[in-house]
Amino acid sequence: MQAFANTQAAFRVGIEKTWTGAMTNRLSANEAFAFQLLDNPELRAAIIERDLPDIYKRARVARQRTCPVGELIRPDGETSTLEYKSTLGNKA
Repeated sequence: MQAFANTQAAFRVGIEKTWTGAMTNRLSANEAFAFQLLDNPELRAAIIERDLPDIYKRARVARQRTCPVGELIRPDGETSTLEYKSTLGNKA
């Protein structure tokens, strides 16, 4: 309602207190959750178990982005997921 009834400059005057309160509440909630994780090994294990597949997938993709080309072209040649091409074809 305040945003609808005011310009952005006028809205800004009142938003700082609301924003600061929201940020403080969020920080307090995060702090409480962090203490729960530190104090509760079962909760920590459950969250790790839940997040592990996504973390693993992201770590694998990150490795693919930074993998040196020399590690891809190995002396042992092709694998089931890597095939070398002898030419670079151009489609005209």
